[in-house]
Amino acid sequence: MKVLLIHADLLPPFAHAIPEGVTLVLVETPPEIIAAYGLADVAPPAGAKTPCAPRCARP
Repeated sequence: MKVLLIHADLLPPFAHAIPEGVTLVLVETPPEIIAAYGLADVAPPAGAKTPCAPRCARP
């Protein structure tokens, strides 16, 4: 089994390059990274596999 753990903001530009059969696990991009790089706040799409959600949600 192949798994790719990726920040949600990186999925759109790289989605085309992810081979079939790879399980995607999306994580929210931390606010400090969003601020530091001026990124759009991109949440994982509805139904996406996310680790430990909702118990790891930020306060």
